[in-house]
Amino acid sequence: MKWSLIEEPHISLSRTVALRYHEIPHFTARLKADIMKTSLPRFCYSLEDIAFFRNDHVNTSFLALKVRRGQEEMANLLKTVNTCLKSFNMPPFYENPEFHVSFAWSMDRVSDEDKRVLIDYLQVYIFG
Repeated sequence: MKWSLIEEPHISLSRTVALRYHEIPHFTARLKADIMKTSLPRFCYSLEDIAFFRNDHVNTSFLALKVRRGQEEMANLLKTVNTCLKSFNMPPFYENPEFHVSFAWSMDRVSDEDKRVLIDYLQVYIFG
């Protein structure tokens, strides 16, 4: 298995969506304005536990740290993101989101056994 580190880890609040080039400035402006209107306060989050995810096409696997603290605030922010996505005829984020920060990805096929061994190893290596 070959894993690559994700250069700019982040917490996703949408699926990967395809926008036409000319739609990008309109989408980002709308999303920023909608978020500013919510008056959501800044918040802190914490990460725990290693998790394994696959994309919608099941051709890429991700290793991630799950969000522990801050889930309620992210769920509130997600409502605003989903509303904006809907206005551009884009699919919403997953119905039961698992907020996480992906740190590595692989396009190799990962068996359930490989996944279990890798997660167990990383859990010990990272969290002791």
